[in-house]
Amino acid sequence: MHKSIYIAGPMRGYEKYNFPAFDLAKKWLEEIGWDVAISPADIDREHNPDVESLPPDAIDRAFLARVAVRDVEAIAGCDAIFMLDGWQQSKGATAELAVAKWIGLHVVYQTPLMIAENPMLEKSPEPESILEEAARITSGDRQRDYGHPLVNFDRLASLWNSYLGIRQDTTAPINAVDTGFMMLLTKIARHVNTPKRDNIVDICGYARCIAQCEGIEK
Repeated sequence: MHKSIYIAGPMRGYEKYNFPAFDLAKKWLEEIGWDVAISPADIDREHNPDVESLPPDAIDRAFLARVAVRDVEAIAGCDAIFMLDGWQQSKGATAELAVAKWIGLHVVYQTPLMIAENPMLEKSPEPESILEEAARITSGDRQRDYGHPLVNFDRLASLWNSYLGIRQDTTAPINAVDTGFMMLLTKIARHVNTPKRDNIVDICGYARCIAQCEGIEK
């Protein structure tokens, strides 16, 4: 009987959608005894050979919906799931792990050097260091959402300077209300780069906090 394993891991926010990591994992898994290693990267290439060169904003909601159905079906036909490093920060990979556990698949976690004495045993994920997590985040999804730090911070500085220059007392220390407005402007700067519903919700939230600070709302 063939033993098959599904490879799950982060894609968006990574160079070439992290396909090289999926390719390496597939090669390694088949070398250590898995008959079939199913890689979403291979499936994506079958549908679009140029998918690795697509910009991040080419992945829309309709595409993700099709991928979700396709990948869940693939997982259901496997004996195990292999979690690439960084899966904890991927909504898709986290959901795939939940499905795999739900239907009782073996779970295999990647170690930093992809070395495992027994790949059939479930292993604890290796935690990232704070610096590793910070480096990944600031070069992945968040940089895509906020823009390059130089652009984002320069845009934010312009907004803050404008606000600080029109206060009733431009020489007064920054107070709680000022902080609220400046945090609100932070969300505006991010929304300019990547419009998202979450930004609008946060803007409304900061506006309410300002109202509370000013005593307009309890």
